[in-house]
Amino acid sequence: MSFLIQWLVEALQWCFNMLLALPLHLWVLLLGGLQAAVNAIPVPSFFASASNYVAAIPPSVAYFAAGFQIPYGLGVVISAWVLRWILRRIPFIG
Repeated sequence: MSFLIQWLVEALQWCFNMLLALPLHLWVLLLGGLQAAVNAIPVPSFFASASNYVAAIPPSVAYFAAGFQIPYGLGVVISAWVLRWILRRIPFIG
């Protein structure tokens, strides 16, 4: 009889763990679909010539840009703009 009770407890624990893991699994599937949708967007043609513009930056400008961490700063500013744009779309917040 104790074997049956132990088996039932283990089965219920397994079901409980599966219910806890279900939202995480759905989140992973959602993000995978979002990644596939973003990867399906074609790259604009003007990005092909972007390497020419970056290569044309003089070394003295690149030295000071690295010292002032301009690439990091641009990333932070653009992220803040995107976050602000997203938050403005949420009702009762923006």
